[in-house]
Amino acid sequence: MGAEAGAIGHRPAGTGTTRVNDHPLVDALVGNVKTRADFARARDEGWYRVPVATVPESLRDPLLRGRVRSLALYLPSAFRDEGCQVRWVAPIRAVVERQRRELLPDEPEHPRADQPYLRLDLGPLNLLPHPIPSQRLRRIVLIPTTRAKLETAGEINDLFHASPLEDVLWRALKDDGIEAEREYFVDGDWQRRYALDFAIFGNAGNLDVECDGDAYHANPVKAAYDNRRNNFLTARGWKVLRFSTAQIREALPDVLTYVRATLKQCGGASMIDHPVTFADVEPLPDALWQPALWAAEEATGRTVEPRRPERRNTPGSARRGSHGRRRARPDLAAAGSPEADESSVPPVRTRSLWDGVEAEPGEA
Repeated sequence: MGAEAGAIGHRPAGTGTTRVNDHPLVDALVGNVKTRADFARARDEGWYRVPVATVPESLRDPLLRGRVRSLALYLPSAFRDEGCQVRWVAPIRAVVERQRRELLPDEPEHPRADQPYLRLDLGPLNLLPHPIPSQRLRRIVLIPTTRAKLETAGEINDLFHASPLEDVLWRALKDDGIEAEREYFVDGDWQRRYALDFAIFGNAGNLDVECDGDAYHANPVKAAYDNRRNNFLTARGWKVLRFSTAQIREALPDVLTYVRATLKQCGGASMIDHPVTFADVEPLPDALWQPALWAAEEATGRTVEPRRPERRNTPGSARRGSHGRRRARPDLAAAGSPEADESSVPPVRTRSLWDGVEAEPGEA
């Protein structure tokens, strides 16, 4: 990844046939929830932890200064119907640094007990307007993003907000029908993990596409690291393409031609191996969506109680299929009118997440 990828809120000027627009500042974060006990802490106790070592340096200061205002939760496949998707979000009220043993005093012998963590104190946990799925099984650590992307993302790759160059190339790949995974981690040599800007999977091999910022070629340390990384990937059947700022801005059709030709050498695109199914959970109407709660809290300075979903016993609620399509919902315009009250809003059903959740044996 080029130098631009690490700059939160970087605003390149740029000229050319493809203009890179101003890149909004990161104001939201997606965190991975490893266990049901961790989800229960976020839901019932109002806090979430993240090891300091996993937080990019460019993100630490915005977090500690309160510029990152929202935390969304990614639930892995262990959550079954609720898994492999971002479904819940809460406002971040405070961030402090603590040792793990202070956060989890019942686990003093844990191997990371003395390591520093960031504790994120959270407001009420609420449903996003719609699930944001990960169509492939993959490792999620932290995803810096924006509230606008949380409201509009159709899948997890739409959330990444590393650099404006990557956003341009991502939109172009999507428009061209090329399925890629952003910030895809591959276990590498010397006990390190390599993060690929775009991983594209083929039937006879895989493709890594990298965006190199303007400062990339002037950084010999970065070049040496990427040389070792490229050699490691190539030895394991990956093909690697690297594109500069000028190529992405001014010759994007040529970039896509190279990607398509190389993917053809990889045997063509492989099918998604893990289509996501969704829990039987209706999205909240716009009138109850989280930004209204954030706005009320910011305006009044008082905690706003969450509207927790109620169980619905009637059958036949809408479901999402493997491609995220949903049947049309009843007209909810009345829910946003001044005369509407909560009784006029269709009740929302959850399968298990608002139930009491006990820690499963062996959870760490």
